[in-house]
Amino acid sequence: MSVVQGGKMPLPGKIDPRAGRGAWLLALLLFLFILPLMGGTYWMYLQSAKEIEKRELQGDLVRARTLAAIVDKDLTSAETILTSIADRSSLRDDWARRNLPSIDLQLQEARRFEPAFLFASVYETNGTLRAIVPSDPIVGQNFANRDWYRGVTAGWQPYVSEVYRTAAGSRPLVVAVAVPIRDEHGNPVGILMATYSLADLAAKFNSIEKGGWEGFVIVDQHGVAAASPEIQSQSEPVSISLSGLVGRALSNAEGSDRVRIDGQDRFVGFAPIPRLGWAALYQRPASQALAPAVRLKSQFRSVSIYLLLIYLLTTAFAALLVRREARLLAANQELNQELGKQITEAKRSREELDNYFMLSIDLLCIAGIDGYFKRVNPAWEKVLGWSTNALLSRPYTEFIHPEDRERTALEAGRQAEGLDAIRFENRYLCKDGSYRWLMWNASPSLKDRLIYATARDITELKRTREALVVAKNDAERSNRFKDQFLSTMSHELRTPLNAVLGFSDLLREDRYGPLNEKQHRYLNHIVTGGKHLLRLINDILDLSRIEAGRLQLALENVRVDQAFAEACDTLHPLISKKKHVVIKHATPELSVRADGMRLKQILMNLLGNAVKFTPEGGKIELAANRVGDLVRMEVRDSGPGIPPGEQKRIFEAFYRLGQNAKGPEGTGLGLSITQRLVELHGGHLGLESHPGSGSCFHFTLPFVASVEPREEPEIEHKSEDGAVAKILVVEDDRAAAMLLETQLLSAGYLVTVCREPERAVEMAIELQPAAVTMDIVMRPINGWQVLTALKSDRRTAHIPVIVVTIVDQPSTGALLGADEYIVKPVEKLVLLASVDRCLSRSGHTGLQSVLVVEDHPPTREFVAESLMHRGYLVDIAADGATARAKVAKSVPELVILDLSLPDVSGFELLAQWRGNPSTADMPVFVLTNKELTLEEKEYLRANSAALLQKKDRWQEMLFRQLKKAVPPALVEKS
Repeated sequence: MSVVQGGKMPLPGKIDPRAGRGAWLLALLLFLFILPLMGGTYWMYLQSAKEIEKRELQGDLVRARTLAAIVDKDLTSAETILTSIADRSSLRDDWARRNLPSIDLQLQEARRFEPAFLFASVYETNGTLRAIVPSDPIVGQNFANRDWYRGVTAGWQPYVSEVYRTAAGSRPLVVAVAVPIRDEHGNPVGILMATYSLADLAAKFNSIEKGGWEGFVIVDQHGVAAASPEIQSQSEPVSISLSGLVGRALSNAEGSDRVRIDGQDRFVGFAPIPRLGWAALYQRPASQALAPAVRLKSQFRSVSIYLLLIYLLTTAFAALLVRREARLLAANQELNQELGKQITEAKRSREELDNYFMLSIDLLCIAGIDGYFKRVNPAWEKVLGWSTNALLSRPYTEFIHPEDRERTALEAGRQAEGLDAIRFENRYLCKDGSYRWLMWNASPSLKDRLIYATARDITELKRTREALVVAKNDAERSNRFKDQFLSTMSHELRTPLNAVLGFSDLLREDRYGPLNEKQHRYLNHIVTGGKHLLRLINDILDLSRIEAGRLQLALENVRVDQAFAEACDTLHPLISKKKHVVIKHATPELSVRADGMRLKQILMNLLGNAVKFTPEGGKIELAANRVGDLVRMEVRDSGPGIPPGEQKRIFEAFYRLGQNAKGPEGTGLGLSITQRLVELHGGHLGLESHPGSGSCFHFTLPFVASVEPREEPEIEHKSEDGAVAKILVVEDDRAAAMLLETQLLSAGYLVTVCREPERAVEMAIELQPAAVTMDIVMRPINGWQVLTALKSDRRTAHIPVIVVTIVDQPSTGALLGADEYIVKPVEKLVLLASVDRCLSRSGHTGLQSVLVVEDHPPTREFVAESLMHRGYLVDIAADGATARAKVAKSVPELVILDLSLPDVSGFELLAQWRGNPSTADMPVFVLTNKELTLEEKEYLRANSAALLQKKDRWQEMLFRQLKKAVPPALVEKS
């Protein structure tokens, strides 16, 4: 459209110059208008961005305050729980009497009240730990150096400590909540302390907004992180530094700021926790916080482009549409007004959105006494799925599980009476039909007839607990299967292994024909390997019983010097072989409360290790000293020492020091079992060692008043007239004479040593011994001369003579009248068998019978063969029914009874025999492979003459006890 000029219309095809100039002028005016408009738009964006930044910083401050309030609330609740328990009169009385079992129950109650408590414990006022739940070996240690101890004792007021790594359990990061225990006069007499799990504290914040609060940091009074998404319970303590904001927060200041951390802009809100002296911080990337401003900038850019296009189109049409200029300007004004309204609406919507998402980590509600919710926060919809309107429009009891409604109604009634609710649990219906477990804390306002409550979703915790119960039951079932397997395998392995060892010993005696050198060597390999395998089986079973908690201790008062002596006597052959010097330091008044057999096992394991790893000719010391109410025992050697790297693993099962082909033989279980046995006694096994300076293993046991030495029952060999069988040992070598004397004394003989061979006949005439042992190589006269003189004198000719010599001339001995001939080195069993045969031939014992009840054929044959070889009349029974019939027909002098029989058990047979007057006094030796309980052992000790277990060295003990109960009979041999 053209502009009319001078009342005339412009000619077609021509452009009015004035109209053109007006159009360009309008275009220029429009162009000049675009610049301020774009500048204004940009200015509005900057103002909006600043407002958004301000709002976001305020939001971060609110989050920091929320974090601070949650931490203060949780730790105040923990402190309140401990204070309430510490103020109990029952705890005060139990502490005064040091009734630790009762105190343990109250400590367990504290942990039930607050699941975040990893450990609950009580201490003396000097910081010494007296009781802890769960139990831990640190009891008795002093913790006066801890921050919590200094804090609570500074004014004897409750105190929350700095972050530190606890000495108990797996040593997680914790904070300690400590409160004083006061007597009836208000004076502090102890300290009640619980370690609060930082893992639980972090979990509370990790669950907020399903991970939307990942930037939280809680620091203690020293700026050490107590909770953070990056810090785990086993992490090292981390000191936090956020451009001085931590210091400001710890100085009781609060606020929020935009700072640069590690080259990145971040929004940080910080708030103090005044009561604890801690601080809470919430930080997030600036890009995340300013995301709304970025979106707004994009909107402004779009609007600007849109306006620019409009203005360009307007400029293009300005020359043709001058007359519509006013209308276009009006439209432009309306557009600007609409843009302002959109910006205002966007700001208001943002404020509402910020307020809506200021959420608590818990489900918050205000309920009326009438049974309706008055207000709920959005967390309800997130947890249960119901909308706010749905929750407010129906009585809240409709959402509660039917089984929990009655309890909830009772709790609501208590609320109506003005009583608080703490840790009340019920189930709420979700929109999908499932139920969630909620734990409630609530406080009523009777004035407003309202109940203010907070709930926490504990469904996953409940499921975890149920899973733990299932896992516990599965573990217990697995343990039962393992115990059954080990019990079965122990019998199946030990029974044939005992037969292997027994028959190997019989073969080594050359009773069934001589063996050549290679056969002897192979047989020794069989015996050595069998004994090693038996030790391994016993060690594995001991370790299994200890780990399963089924190893029972028979505690008694044990003299330390006797325990040292028994261990050294048992290992004497090995000690002598390596020419070690053993020094014992233990006074007779030192006694301990321990299981005597297990104490000997501990000492033998430690002494055996010292002997194995100490070079030949070394020195080993056994020492014991009283330390307060304990006795500290040490086994110190002069060996090469243990490298520090090995010390960390030396107590592991199956780990052997210096594991190589040339290393000392061993199972790798000795020290592991020893450590567990010491711990079962309430002690601790420790090690002190430096390479090149030897090693010292030490442990402690409870001290008891001195006990009298145990009188060992005297084992005697008597002749027909009841006199003890006397043996005359004719030997001019002191060491050889001592060895023979020891072996014969241990078998119950009365021994006299003659070291002057020229007086041998005179002493034999005077003593009239049951037998004489003599060497051949002696001075001033040799054994052949003494033998000839003994057999030529009518007063000594009837006395059996056993030649024990290095001279291998048995035929000469037989010609001169020797009854037995043994070539050195002499084994104890060979010597005792020779003496038994001599005594039997000379009529020193009466005819006796022994019934062997054993279902395992090799073991039955070995025991019977060994007894017959020693002069006993032997009958056998392979099952309980046969044994019962044989005893009913003819009562033997003694029964050797196995407990595991196919039809009638050994326990049943023993009970029947003891209940029958004709067999009530019949001696019964129990020889079994069965794992016995303490009750079964007590029964067998009361109803049997001897209890022997096949896992031990039972052969020697059997024959020793057998000679004491029933002397061997004379058996004619062809």
